[in-house]
Amino acid sequence: MVKHAGKSVKMRFLVDSGATHTVLTKSVWEKLGLKQIDEIKFVLADGTVIRRGISEAVLELSGYGETHSRCTW
Repeated sequence: MVKHAGKSVKMRFLVDSGATHTVLTKSVWEKLGLKQIDEIKFVLADGTVIRRGISEAVLELSGYGETHSRCTW
């Protein structure tokens, strides 16, 4: 589950142990009311460079509790 400002969205996650950001769909980002607090540049596998807004949300993982994560869409 992803939580922010009293809102939550139940989700299934694909876990990448080397990831440094949580990637949400834009619709989930908007549903949670996340606001950009920073911007970061990502280089995709094909070399394409994209910029995305960064925010913070709380991830709740069943059996593991809650943690804060930097999120993008």
